[in-house]
Amino acid sequence: MPVKITSKGIFKLEWNSKSKIYKIGSMIKPDVIFTALREEVLNLDGVTLKTIFKAVDKYPKLKEFISQYCWCKSIDSYHKEAYKKGKQIAKNITICKVGNVAYISLSNVINVDYKQNVESTLLVLNLKNVSNTPMKLITHGEVYQINKNGEEVARVEGKVDFSLLDILEAIYWEISFFGGIEDTKTFFKCAI
Repeated sequence: MPVKITSKGIFKLEWNSKSKIYKIGSMIKPDVIFTALREEVLNLDGVTLKTIFKAVDKYPKLKEFISQYCWCKSIDSYHKEAYKKGKQIAKNITICKVGNVAYISLSNVINVDYKQNVESTLLVLNLKNVSNTPMKLITHGEVYQINKNGEEVARVEGKVDFSLLDILEAIYWEISFFGGIEDTKTFFKCAI
C-alpha cells in the first residue's frame, strides 16, 4: 500500500483499476503510523519540507521516534524555524538513494550570500528559506561494476523505491547532523 505525504497527514493510496491511477484514500491513524514506515512513497508532487514537518506534527509518536532514530533532539526547533517566512534559495530539494541510504541535497541553489558553499550547511542554516522549496525523488538509479583497471564492465539501471522511513530519515538526519540549530550555527562560525 503506497502512501502520500500531505500537510494534513499521511494517507494510504488506493489503486483505481478503472482509471489506472492511485487515488488518495484514508488518513493513516496515529496509533498505526509505524505500520506505514516501510510503505512506498511514489512521488513528492506538491510536497515541501514544510509539508513533511506538518505531517510529522500530526503524529506525536512518530515525531518522538524520528527525533530519537535520527538523533534529531531539536525536532521542534527545526519545525519552528521552517514555519518562519523566508526567501527561496533553491529551485528544489532532491532525495536520492545509494544502496539502502537516502540523502537530500539542494538543487539549483540561487540567491545565496553565505561564505559556505556546503549544501547541507545551506539546508540547515536556511531552513526557513528552503521550507517551501518543492521536493522531488530521484527514482532512476544506475549501478556500475568497475574492474581492477578502473574500467566500467557492467551497468545495471532501474527504478529506485523510497519508503516513508527513507524520506524521513534523509531529511531529519541531514538537518540534525551537527546537533540543534544553535549548535550548527556555532559549528560553522568556528569553521570559517
